[in-house]
Amino acid sequence: MGLFSSFLIQADEQQSLSTSDMLSSIEQRILSEGYQPVALDFSSWYEEVKDNEYLTIQEINRYRKQIAQLDGKSVCEKLRTDNILFQLNLIEHRSRLVKTLSKTSSYAGVMSNLDDGKAWYLHWLNAWLALEKEGMVNDAHIAMLKSIAYSELEKVASKYRDNIKSLGQAKNEVLTTDQIKIIEAKLKEKEKKVQQALSQILPSFTSIPELIIAKSSLPDSFPAPGIYDGRTRTFYYHFTDSELPVESLDWLYLHEGVPGHHYQASYVQQKAMCPNSNFSQATYVTEEGWGAYVETLGKSLGLYQDLASETYAQEWQILRALRVLIDIGIHYENWSDKDAMQLWNQYLPNRQSIGKREIARIKRWPVQVITYVYGKAKIEEVIESARRINPEIELSDIHQTILSLSNYPISQFKELIEFNLSKKEPVSAL
Repeated sequence: MGLFSSFLIQADEQQSLSTSDMLSSIEQRILSEGYQPVALDFSSWYEEVKDNEYLTIQEINRYRKQIAQLDGKSVCEKLRTDNILFQLNLIEHRSRLVKTLSKTSSYAGVMSNLDDGKAWYLHWLNAWLALEKEGMVNDAHIAMLKSIAYSELEKVASKYRDNIKSLGQAKNEVLTTDQIKIIEAKLKEKEKKVQQALSQILPSFTSIPELIIAKSSLPDSFPAPGIYDGRTRTFYYHFTDSELPVESLDWLYLHEGVPGHHYQASYVQQKAMCPNSNFSQATYVTEEGWGAYVETLGKSLGLYQDLASETYAQEWQILRALRVLIDIGIHYENWSDKDAMQLWNQYLPNRQSIGKREIARIKRWPVQVITYVYGKAKIEEVIESARRINPEIELSDIHQTILSLSNYPISQFKELIEFNLSKKEPVSAL
């Protein structure tokens, strides 16, 4: 049994009842006393937050003191405790911001224009990315996120440019709304290819529920080419301007289907190491990070066999990195749309309409676009740490551990995994 495989053994049984009950009690009180999860639409959330009542600093500190006195030793207890401390930290900083908030203040697409706009943006970064369970997000975190984005661009931009030159003026094949059966047949072909190679790099998992593939009914203006609905286990592909590029299908299936959202959601539902947290929204960064990470496994899974499909995936890797920089630029550094497009055109000059669409998305849904790149980077850091400490470790073993903890924020369980790796002990021994 590998180091990572043993992480799953009896993890839940290690929780002491008294500690678990106390944590549940604290969670329920927080949920009933002004808790407000993140939302895609910041404008609506911002209006609601003005009227919310929050825990006092005295109440927050009382909960912190109670948590400090608990004897939580298992992985699940540590993750749950970290998650509660993270939520208390958010509530504390949010309540301070709300106290200075003008009732007439409204969001018009740029967070830096709000009263204490930069502070609100840093708060929103933490709410989405789970960066700090104690203390405040600051300029160092901004620099870290920008560094990750530029690193992504450095990895792929030159390869992408070379591939674009190689493809030349060849017209890309597109599928239209009257070719539904063809699209779904092609996606099912991708599914078969992936299933044949899956066990080489991912944990054995024979009970993956059937993935339903269907056309999205969302309007053309919806800014994403696909979505996954975990409630119905459906991958919806989405037409933009009534077209779906053939070269997008490999990348799209990997992200939304297997081993992306459908696989991750199914795995954690059946094989999670720890029970779900009541504060589930912070897992977005893990879920989208996993979706972005598995896109890089395409060739190992029998996809990206043509240059156009590989190039399309590279284009989205560039696009996502640019979105990080533009999100920070607009909401924290007071960029204009012109500033944002100037950066965009350095890397994707032939995709100006997409650039304008992404700027509109960033203004409507601030920070959400960062979850993909940041989550992917944290997953890659876990893998690099594991291989550095144990060069013989199997990739599927690392993936198994990440997936089994993926109902928690990557920034929280990453530290636990790396700590245990350094001590060469299974996580379940904590």
